[in-house]
Formats: sequence, C-alpha cells, structure tokens
Amino acid sequence: MEKLDRERRAQKGGRPGAWGLAGVATAVAALMPLIFVAALHLGTRTMATGNNDEEETMSVGALAEVRESALSKFVTLKNGLKVHYQESAPSNPAGPALLLVHGGSMSLFSWEPWVQRLDESMHVVSVDLPGHGLTGAPVDFDYSIAAFADFIDLFTRTIGLNKGVILAGHSMGGHIAWRFALAHRERLAGLVLISPGGTTELGGPQGRSAQLVRKPGGALLLRMLFSRDRMAEGLKTVVSNKSAITPGVIERQWEFSRRPGAFEAMVARLRSPSFEPAMVARLNEISLPTLVMWGRDDVVFPVSESAKFAEAILSAKLIIYDQCGHWPAQEFPDQTAADLEDFVASLRSSRS
Repeated sequence: MEKLDRERRAQKGGRPGAWGLAGVATAVAALMPLIFVAALHLGTRTMATGNNDEEETMSVGALAEVRESALSKFVTLKNGLKVHYQESAPSNPAGPALLLVHGGSMSLFSWEPWVQRLDESMHVVSVDLPGHGLTGAPVDFDYSIAAFADFIDLFTRTIGLNKGVILAGHSMGGHIAWRFALAHRERLAGLVLISPGGTTELGGPQGRSAQLVRKPGGALLLRMLFSRDRMAEGLKTVVSNKSAITPGVIERQWEFSRRPGAFEAMVARLRSPSFEPAMVARLNEISLPTLVMWGRDDVVFPVSESAKFAEAILSAKLIIYDQCGHWPAQEFPDQTAADLEDFVASLRSSRS
C-alpha cells in the first residue's frame, strides 16, 4: 500500500420549506437506492426514557459478548448517563493512554482490529458515545458535535484520563476529536484523525439520509424501510475492502440498531450540523502532533478534504491509503495500526 504525502506542512496563510405530497414522493423515489443507511439505526419502536439498567436493554447476543469481554466496563457520569467503555491493562503503567472515539452509527467494537494489534504497553480506552452501542440514549442530549465533545471531557475526567492522552477519532469521532483538541489542548499529547468530518457536508448514503430526515416525514420513511439486508448493503457501500464487513460486524450492528432510543438518537444527530465553517477556520490553532489517515476511495468525506487538515495543522502528518474507503482502521488494520504505533513512538522520542 502506497503512503503519500508523508509529512505536509503549510504556512498559515434555512430552515427547510414544507413539502407537499408530490414533493415527498419525488424525494423518496430519488433517495430509495441509498436509504439503506437507515438500517444502521432502526428497529426499535420505543423512545429512550433515560438510563435503564444495561442488562435489561441489551440484546441477548450483545449482552453475551460484553460478559465474555474482560475489557468491558460501565460507569455512571455525574449527569446520570450510564456509559459503556472498554479499557486494556497495559504491561507498562507509564505507557501512553490512547482514547478511541468511533464514528456515527458505530460502536466501540469497530475498534477491535486496532485493539487486537496495538502494543500491549499502550493503555487503550474505547467508549460508546451517547445513543450508540451499549451506552444509554438520553432524550435530553442534543447529539451535536459540541455536546459529544463535552461528553468526552466529562467521561475522561470521570475515569481519570486527565492529561497526556492521545485522542483518536474516526469519521464523526474525528470531528469530535478535533473539536475537543481546540477546547482542551492542555489535556492531550497527540491527535489522530481518521477520515474526520467537520470540513464539509456528509457525502454518500449518509449525506442523503441526513437530507431526508430534515424533510417532513423523512424520519418515518427511514423507519419503515429498514431491513438487515439494507443495513449490510449500507455498510459495504462505504468501504473498498469488502472483507472488513464480516457477518459478525453485520450481526452486531443489527442488534445495536434495535436498542431503545437508537433511532431517535440517529435522527437527532443527522439533523445537527455536520459542517462548521467557523470552527474549520480555527483548525490552524491546533498545535498538537497530529496524524491524519484517509482512504483514497472515501465516499463519505472525499480524500480531497485531507488537504485542509494537512495545510492548516502545521504539525500534521498525512497518510493516504490506496484501495481504501471510509474505514482505514478496519479495511487495513495491520498497516494503519503500525502507522499509529510509529506515530506514538515519535511522541515518546520527542519527550525523552
């Protein structure tokens, strides 16, 4: 796999209208081939009412998986939200702490390929964001990027990750990560952005789903049209390496899509702005050592967006992966994990 642009440095240099029935019908016809993205989120008919006991709201398969994992933990934040996360026990307690933040509609389990490959001396923590995975979906959470960044702040302080953290985020998680870095530079040692959002509107099927749920009746259409097959099709659409979408990945996503509040959380998230021009203008304020990873064939956030990060963040190192879609860490786990470990090693050497 070719690595390009090993280290790029640059100097700083409405509200939608109401639709009639005909308009809704036209939109449905146009969006039908891509509406399968809804299946990442659908299945429940019950609104979330807060933080139910996690064992009462897990599916049988998901509960069994968590019970079998020695890494899974739950913590209740001071706002009452019960959060699911996983944490490795490093062989070297002084090793760096790496916090992994997943993308929209995914869960901490999407990081398994990396967790299995990373240096055992690294302290690795991954977390299910509100409305995702096995974390609760509170009805009073606004599911904006700013709110997710505040959640990361509260979560990390609660479990004692206060300083020297390497923050890694994928897709929406990458957007959350760089927003967090702007607000809490002093708490981080490094930043890893994997196909991050925030610099442009959502593309691909996710973008069209976001457009639909902002129209009258759009959320109901998404709820009506979901199926397991559409979910699998949606997952495979955003990757180039189809082998990354295993039957186990599909089954887990299907189960998570049916948890109480998952659909409502998805709609709220898609209705929140994904493109923040005012915040993008502040990217050049990030002075942290930063690794940017991008798939050349990304259909959600095109690889051309990578230049915005490489040029604005003077310390950024950009790696582009050929024959790779929106999920570099899942599509090419060996190469991306090795690149991450090289980045972490460079941080260690710079501090010694």
